Amino acid sequence: MFKRLFKIGMLACVLTFACNSFAQDGKGKYDYPRYGAWSNWSFGALAGPAWQSGLNANVTSPTGGWAWGAKLIAKKQLNWNWAFRATVGAPMMWAKLGGIDGFATTLVGIEYSILNSCNWNPDRKADLYIFADGGSSWNAGNSQDAHINGGAHFGTQALYADLGLGYSYDITEHSTIMAEASYGINADIPSPSAHHQFTSQSNALIAIGYLYNTGLTAVDQEIQNQKSQLTLDNLDALTKQINDLEVQVNNNKKAEQKLNNQIADLEQQLRNRPTVATNNSNADSLQAIINQIKDDQLTFYALPFSVLYPVDVWKIPADQMEKVKACARVMKDNPNVKFNLVGFCDMTGSDDYNWKLSQRRAEEVKRVLVEKYGIEADRLSCDWKGKTMAFGDLNYSVNRRTSFYRVIE
Repeated sequence: MFKRLFKIGMLACVLTFACNSFAQDGKGKYDYPRYGAWSNWSFGALAGPAWQSGLNANVTSPTGGWAWGAKLIAKKQLNWNWAFRATVGAPMMWAKLGGIDGFATTLVGIEYSILNSCNWNPDRKADLYIFADGGSSWNAGNSQDAHINGGAHFGTQALYADLGLGYSYDITEHSTIMAEASYGINADIPSPSAHHQFTSQSNALIAIGYLYNTGLTAVDQEIQNQKSQLTLDNLDALTKQINDLEVQVNNNKKAEQKLNNQIADLEQQLRNRPTVATNNSNADSLQAIINQIKDDQLTFYALPFSVLYPVDVWKIPADQMEKVKACARVMKDNPNVKFNLVGFCDMTGSDDYNWKLSQRRAEEVKRVLVEKYGIEADRLSCDWKGKTMAFGDLNYSVNRRTSFYRVIE
């Protein structure tokens, strides 16, 4: 009766799969998250009661009995509907006086989600699925001799395949409880040295278990974060931000040219001064003015297109990457433009630590421009100031930045 009901249930699942395969034509066009090979693996175990029947080559009637079964399982979600699975276990074990007998299996197979085939919902916690596995089995004893004359001997190898129905429910982000019912067939591999082998064995297993999902790797998590930002509203906002940055770049080009003209005029005055001792004080004052203008450029002029950071961070934040991209576009549109990248820090931390942190910030921006956007390395130079040059109060967050300064040759 049990096997008949199980077969009727499996037939219904197969019909559901077939009907929904036709009804859901084009379902694969959903943008299911495509993760790397090491993301979203699940590992766990199942255990429960089992029923087995067998038929020996020397007799005509089957025998069977109740026992226990268990298996370890590893699963990898392949797409919105299919999953790969691998199991190692003992779907049938008897407890006998003096030991435990039965057989063990090593299987690989696939799962197909019935609920997702009807209506895919990425936020669904419960799932109903069918699965099919195939592989090898090994007898772990000769307890079959208690039922059939001359049963299987220890170590006998066979082919094993099963078909099943499962239900799972995600109780947390990483934890899943599950229940599976499966029906398997054990077919002996003929061996000249074996006698009285079974021609067939079959067993049914009902098991409950637990799975732990490893989640996403750091690389896939970053990809997923970027995908979540790819909305129409975000695209419009980024486009506006790029346009605003381009306007700022053009305005600051003019301001930079004006500053450089002033510096050039002052330096020319310095070169034309009379070389007499009485004018040394005037020359020193003129040089001080030039140095002050250059310092003002570092603390004020480059601010509109600086990369800003949280405390103790040197990697470019995601919300600052558009600034780097905008500067890369300017450099590609103007092949003769060169930039000096200068890193700064606020007062948090020691002088030595901030000096190294500002260096890492500048060099990381250069690396991204070269490796990601293809800017020639010889068009970029790096400098770093630690916390020696503050924009206003040294506590201001704007002092945690890497600024772009056009090199005038």
